[in-house]
Amino acid sequence: MELDITTFEENRKRFFDSLSSVAVVLEGADEKFRNADTELDFRQSSDFMFLTGMETTKGAKVVLDCLKKEVTLFVEFSESFAVWHGAPLSPETLKEKFRVDKVLQNSDLKDFLIDLQSKGQKIITLAEFSVPDVTIEHHSEQLRETLNELRAIKTEKEIQIIRKACQISCEAHVELMKQCRPGLNESQLESLFRYKTSWAGCKYQAYTPIVGSGENSTFLHYSDNNCLIKEHDFVLVDAGCENSCYASDITRTYPANGIFSERQKNIYNIVLRIQKKLIDLVEPGLEFKFLSSTCSSLLICELIQAGFIVSCTVEEAIEKKLDRIFMPHGLGHLLGLDVHDTTIYPKTPLAPNMVITIEPGVYFNRFLIEQALKNPEFSPFLDENLVREYLDVGGVRIEDVVVVTNGKADILSGGAPKEIEEIEALMKHK
Repeated sequence: MELDITTFEENRKRFFDSLSSVAVVLEGADEKFRNADTELDFRQSSDFMFLTGMETTKGAKVVLDCLKKEVTLFVEFSESFAVWHGAPLSPETLKEKFRVDKVLQNSDLKDFLIDLQSKGQKIITLAEFSVPDVTIEHHSEQLRETLNELRAIKTEKEIQIIRKACQISCEAHVELMKQCRPGLNESQLESLFRYKTSWAGCKYQAYTPIVGSGENSTFLHYSDNNCLIKEHDFVLVDAGCENSCYASDITRTYPANGIFSERQKNIYNIVLRIQKKLIDLVEPGLEFKFLSSTCSSLLICELIQAGFIVSCTVEEAIEKKLDRIFMPHGLGHLLGLDVHDTTIYPKTPLAPNMVITIEPGVYFNRFLIEQALKNPEFSPFLDENLVREYLDVGGVRIEDVVVVTNGKADILSGGAPKEIEEIEALMKHK
């Protein structure tokens, strides 16, 4: 999709305001191979993208002179590249397009850094990046922390990019609900999601889509997506496209035949109630770990009320971490240029323009259930008959992308229905 380069100019301004006298050198991503000489789809380094907006240029470098507030790009101009991949943009075009101060050849980088070093400027980078005769501080904690802080708080332009990714992903999720039916293969739903998002302008996925039906819905990062969908299966679809390298991450769960059974309703409504309550709590100043602990408490209460957990109080169940039998993952994560962005979980209190996911779930994972029932520490507190009765329900997860604001949380993924009545109405029109 068309990229507004001023987004990344704004990022650089924030970056220069955060670091004073150092020079920063960053490497962009280079081509990688799937096997033999077959290339994988190119994906730019997230930190490099954040500061340059160069989504497609392979093997580039950038030097940010924080003293002069100048940006110099280094790219490869070669006849071989032009023959195999197409003529690269000229230095003049690159300079204008990405609004940088200079564009040089990769071969000029050494002399450029030696000149900076001769003027007493400290040079830092994130990884193991060496240039002969140049002293570079590798794995700079100062640089990593600065980028993490800046990337955690999105600009309004970044939020709009993510909003568009979520909108397109939601439209694809709706189409999957309309087309889902018993007898399809999970791979057909995955291919439809990829098609709908690519057709809408987002060529790449933020991660490999998860399309799990039946027992596969209980596997958190299931990605084989190759099983036949059966009549009474729950289908869990965790999928989100990428817009200009910014991710979306949305999960919806629904019955293959379009009608929730009573047991499916029971579990689905537990997850939905918890998710709504947690989203309502999102506000600046709140610690993410408070949301996580609240999720555990809410889930324990629901499981006790439903009869799955017995013979103990809420406090005892929390202490024994009985909720982890049914929800063995975290509540959510930061989202941005990486689907699990920067530090993954917010390390500081929530702040306006942080983008996070809220994704509670309940899973009747056969392995976890059997392990718990065999464990004398857990088995006395589980109703074995009831738990086993629900094994064929599988797993439910509901995940939304949320922006922290000074008011009510802004749900970017609201275009994908999650109320039972809405889902069933939508799936009737298959």
